[in-house]
Amino acid sequence: KSCQAWLDSRTVHTADVHGVHVGPDSFVVEFAYDVTPHDTSVRAPWCEAAVYRVRGGRIADVRFYYAPPVAAG
Repeated sequence: KSCQAWLDSRTVHTADVHGVHVGPDSFVVEFAYDVTPHDTSVRAPWCEAAVYRVRGGRIADVRFYYAPPVAAG
């Protein structure tokens, strides 16, 4: 699933970067979102870490790690 597909499947109310961590061949960006998925219409926070691997001065790979949001109730 592409990043565009993720964006198209929900309304993003806010998006913030909470941290950037740099290593010799990679970096991690921590994101926090306030989203409403279109399929549930339940607004909830969403946090993820994106791990970017770098080769030859370019981003070669990215992986996203997250815990799916739990709706308040």
